[in-house]
Amino acid sequence: MVALPKRCTSPHPSGLPRLLAAFLLLAAGWWTPALASGAIRGAGGPASLPLQAVGTPLCAEIRDSLRTDSTQMRTFAQATDSVQIASPAAADSLGRAMNGYDSVYQYDGHLYARLPLPDTIGWITAWRIDPSAWAYSLQRWDSTATQAQYYDYGALPYTTSERLGVAYSPLQADDFFARPRPTASTPFPFVAVLPYLDPEPPLYSAHGHTSYFWTATNFRTNKGDLFARWFVTQNVNPALNLGFDLLHGTEEAEYVNLQSSISRGRMQASYAKGRLYLNGYAQLGKLTFSDNGGIREDRMLTDTIVEPETIPVRQAKAQSLTRSQDYLLDMGIDLLRRYDEQIDSVQRILYQYSRPVLSLVSLHTYRRWARSWRNSNPYWGSDSLRAFDPPYISRTQTYDTVAIHHYHGRLGIAYSQQHPGRFTLPSLRAWVGYEHLATIAQRPDQYLYPSSPTREASITAGMSADYVGTRLDLHLHLHASVLGARAGEYSAYFGGVYRVFANPQALTVEGYLSLDQNRHSPLAKSYFSNTVRWDNLPIQPETGYTQSLSLRLPGLGIELGGRHRSYQNFTYLDSTSRPQQVGSMSVLGAWLQADFRRWGLIAGGRILYQVNTHTEALSLPRFSLFARLGYEYALIKGVLTASACLEGYIRTAYRMDMWNSDLGAFRRQLQRTMGSYPMANAVLSLKWKNANVFAKVLHLHSGLLARRDYFAAPHYPDRAREWRFGVQWFFYN
Repeated sequence: MVALPKRCTSPHPSGLPRLLAAFLLLAAGWWTPALASGAIRGAGGPASLPLQAVGTPLCAEIRDSLRTDSTQMRTFAQATDSVQIASPAAADSLGRAMNGYDSVYQYDGHLYARLPLPDTIGWITAWRIDPSAWAYSLQRWDSTATQAQYYDYGALPYTTSERLGVAYSPLQADDFFARPRPTASTPFPFVAVLPYLDPEPPLYSAHGHTSYFWTATNFRTNKGDLFARWFVTQNVNPALNLGFDLLHGTEEAEYVNLQSSISRGRMQASYAKGRLYLNGYAQLGKLTFSDNGGIREDRMLTDTIVEPETIPVRQAKAQSLTRSQDYLLDMGIDLLRRYDEQIDSVQRILYQYSRPVLSLVSLHTYRRWARSWRNSNPYWGSDSLRAFDPPYISRTQTYDTVAIHHYHGRLGIAYSQQHPGRFTLPSLRAWVGYEHLATIAQRPDQYLYPSSPTREASITAGMSADYVGTRLDLHLHLHASVLGARAGEYSAYFGGVYRVFANPQALTVEGYLSLDQNRHSPLAKSYFSNTVRWDNLPIQPETGYTQSLSLRLPGLGIELGGRHRSYQNFTYLDSTSRPQQVGSMSVLGAWLQADFRRWGLIAGGRILYQVNTHTEALSLPRFSLFARLGYEYALIKGVLTASACLEGYIRTAYRMDMWNSDLGAFRRQLQRTMGSYPMANAVLSLKWKNANVFAKVLHLHSGLLARRDYFAAPHYPDRAREWRFGVQWFFYN
């Protein structure tokens, strides 16, 4: 998390700190010709070297110098806090030791050599760590506020999703490749809430002190939406960056007992000095969902005109609560460092800096998630799953609790070989690790101890290799459980990016191959609840193989791509909410995406085509289309900008998955075909410098068309037209 201020300053310390610094350097025995400590040495000793400390964080002006050769390294050196500069008056006293250079700059890293830097000033840049691959990926956060989906927390941009008629409710994307698959550390009761509880929080690189505040409401006290988020990141000193992210959202629908609420807090930190670096975060989250199970009879919506509050629902007093805790610590210590010199003969400057070559690294992750479900008045109607059988626990109350505790610790060696001035993410690393998983669930016929844990321990190993060149980037990640309860589980990834022309905004080709095997959670093999139960199911490991290829024109915002994934033993919840497998299945997806912003015009969209070979196990919309059209006008250039944007989306009809409230997961249903109706949102925004005051209209189509069969999911009506008013405010220093 590196904050980059927009300008540099060079405060001059008093004489006392200089004397103390010289004394400490002498006491530590660092006054050697090796120049490894970052202090200036000379034949005349400390008294003959009046020093000028540059107390300046890395600034935006060095952005280009970080990507060029040594001829542009002066700004780079001047902008680091670890640099000690000999003033021009002291240059003569250096004599032969400094080879006649006017000044010497020394650089030993701090945060700027450890973490990646953003490429474009107009973006907030986030880096996510994939714990399984121990790999870093770049994400950009668009702050232009022209798309309504940007104001919809949890929703994926440019795609449609299946939700339960209220914001922050369980979500399943229509894009199959954007859906997370259940794993041992994230079993099926937690998959639908992953977009909100965010299992891989980002580490940020921002320009200077960055704060972000966002709030929205419809100003209704009884029902409606309230959302607020506050994000801050700041360099406390050149070696330490701290940040936090607080978020709360709630929405209540017009139907009985349909309300959702999310609260999430995260603290993140990065530290790098000398041979040591640390990166980590701690995140707590809670998602509460009052679930009415949908309306009892769909005809009450499609064939009658009644108030939503009067329509009978399936569950009048049911609620689920999901709590999450996620912790990560990524650390390393350099065993071997390399010291280099670069010469600027024109400016008569000598640059000396060090960077890691061989490091001892370690990564630790811990996850503790729990879901509880309670329904004090279950509905056993004619279309209920248990209509003709008694419930397993009680006719008057249901109660379910599942939880997972997952720890994974790794120790490895990292080798780095990067061009000077670039960030030093290791280009090669290998590790061994220990993984412990405890899965807690209810067990049948255990009345004194209704739940019990299943514990699994494994030894893991892996490696990753990264190459970043001028035209070609390559990435390889391997990870496997080699011993213990989950032996045989593995994942492999090989991908690359090729820039066809020297201009990075021209044609880019990107592709990857991946192969993985998932041995499933114990919950997929044995589960006991009020409505469903299974025990010792012969569930086989699921194997998936993916090929992906895309062509991008970043300068024009155009992307064309295709993706294919084939499965062996594809696992899903069938129409009775029990796990089933099919021997083989394939999914093919192709998309065309565009994002055009020129001359005030805002236009773009995404069309997605999907087809699969086993429609009973998986149903997807054949086509889904998202389109956006707007205009942005500068009322006062550089100060005040107004924009208006209309977006619409539609998908072809398909057998949409049904929500199982007890299990907390989507299951298959084969009776109803839903979709094929257009939907629209609108956004009006007034941007004053870094602040956006906006109004958005959700589901603008509601009431404008004759049809009334707008369902977000089977039995869950979609939201009616709603207004939202809010403020987004970005603070930069």
